[in-house]
Amino acid sequence: MALSKPKQQTIDVFDGADKRTKEHFRHVPSLIEQFVPEIAMVYVFDRAAAAHNALIVAGLVTKYKVHRDVAREVAVFQECTWDEFHYEYQTVFGGVIPEDVAQLFHAANESRRALLAGKRVSSKDQCVAVQNVLKYADALDAFVSDNAKLHPFADLSKAKTRGNGLDKDSSRWVLKGMGFPLL
Repeated sequence: MALSKPKQQTIDVFDGADKRTKEHFRHVPSLIEQFVPEIAMVYVFDRAAAAHNALIVAGLVTKYKVHRDVAREVAVFQECTWDEFHYEYQTVFGGVIPEDVAQLFHAANESRRALLAGKRVSSKDQCVAVQNVLKYADALDAFVSDNAKLHPFADLSKAKTRGNGLDKDSSRWVLKGMGFPLL
């Protein structure tokens, strides 16, 4: 069975994505082919949020030598909406995500918000949202890699600090000083 044009375009965007993006969002083709685009849309936003959290944890561990367990507590405690991620990124890495990269996410997020509000979002717009998240992932990965030497859509669980890291108590004080809420 042939796919609709928006679904095929989504598969094409996926096929043209960076290797790390493809691995991170590896279920997109099967979700697009087998289900309504809404399922793929939910999936890519969930995976993007996971990458945002992992990037913040990796930044805290590598840049500030924060104990990984404490950094994870903060990342899990924070619900990582776009605005919160953007603020946390600025706090941890000291830079601003470029507007062209942010715009890709914002465009996709508009469709997501409309869907969550119970409004009708066409299948085509849902596919475009998935495409924008995939493009955003490539663009964010390139930007962060250039500036922080990390890849947000790769496995960051092994990111380590150079030298000795801080103990848990000292890590909490560092995070508190950075403005992160602590448990």
